[in-house]
Amino acid sequence: MKDEVKAVEPSFRPSAFRLPPSFFHLWLERATVACLFLYAAAAPHSIAGTQTAWLLAMALWAARLCVRPRPKLFRTPVDKWLLGFFVFNLGNLIHLLLVVLLIVVILRVVRGRGAVP
Repeated sequence: MKDEVKAVEPSFRPSAFRLPPSFFHLWLERATVACLFLYAAAAPHSIAGTQTAWLLAMALWAARLCVRPRPKLFRTPVDKWLLGFFVFNLGNLIHLLLVVLLIVVILRVVRGRGAVP
């Protein structure tokens, strides 16, 4: 028989040095999401409303990170598609900038100004 190593689970006995679990971080997350919905609702109507909602959401998010610092990130199959989409668009943007640069250089040469200022 192989020696099996059992995982030792932490005991959840009350201790004088441990604070009881709090759900304050969950309320901070919910308030952050609510502010982001408020941001989306205020975007077509008011710049000040969107800025206020965004700053409040960021403040709540920072407070949530202070209360419970390690949020768990779960990967989904959509993440790879989104990454590919943004990489593809970044490549298109670089291509577009190179085409604009080429057009500007050709126009400067045709007009007699030279390629280098």
